[in-house]
Amino acid sequence: MLINEISKKTGLTKKAIDYYTNKGLLEPKVLENGYREYSEKDLENLGRISVLRKLSIGIDEIKLILSNDNPDILSSIAKRRDMDIKREKAKKELLDDLCLNQNYEEIEAKLMGIERGYSIRERLLEAFPGYFGVLIMYNFSKYLDTAIETVKQEKAYKRIIEFLDNCPNLELPEDLKAYLEEQTSSITEEMIMETINGKEEAVQNPNKFFKENAESIEFWNEYKNSDEYKNSPMYRLMEYLNGFYQSAGFVEEFVPALRELSPEYEKYHEQLLKANEWYIENYKQN
Repeated sequence: MLINEISKKTGLTKKAIDYYTNKGLLEPKVLENGYREYSEKDLENLGRISVLRKLSIGIDEIKLILSNDNPDILSSIAKRRDMDIKREKAKKELLDDLCLNQNYEEIEAKLMGIERGYSIRERLLEAFPGYFGVLIMYNFSKYLDTAIETVKQEKAYKRIIEFLDNCPNLELPEDLKAYLEEQTSSITEEMIMETINGKEEAVQNPNKFFKENAESIEFWNEYKNSDEYKNSPMYRLMEYLNGFYQSAGFVEEFVPALRELSPEYEKYHEQLLKANEWYIENYKQN
């Protein structure tokens, strides 16, 4: 069916359907004349999209829901929404109190209590906005999606905050800043999770990973040694980041604190060490 027909069937405007199509939520067939032909599946997905948008669910989350039949995704979104509503209600009550008594110190203390219920990820992003926070999330987001529950975790969190706040600034040339911002501007939570999940699969079963991706790994190793790569913005960025991580002491200070902060990251780190041993023994020698 063409856009006029699917628009009538769904009650959605043609511009809304175009928008969802351009966002990758629909997959119409493009005809020789350039028109888009929508399928019954697209019609079904538009019904779901309409409901989800009325529930104020974002495009990235909708894309994740449509691409995965796991009901836990909706449950997770509902739980986060419930937490957000409770937090906003608590903040509104504090705002009303502030209007009455103007006691900023008292309100600040109460706000700290609310913030303790935030996930580690939310607290870190609030503490470190901008591309510095994005770099942390890109590597560790999956392991930071829970709230701090123990004194040991809170101490580890404070160590991480102190370390990150006092480590030298990441001074990038303007062209690399622009490159990093361009590359990360379109990164979604789904893409971050896919990257982290890919890393986890590799360390959980390195033998299987290297067998299934032998050609890609060989190509990447050859590309890393090429002049094309060494003259690319990606190479320069990685050189800056590796030098920064090494000089700042990430391995010595940040990683141990993160292992105490996140039980999930501790499990991953143990698997990573074993996978690295396997790599040295079996792959690097070849």
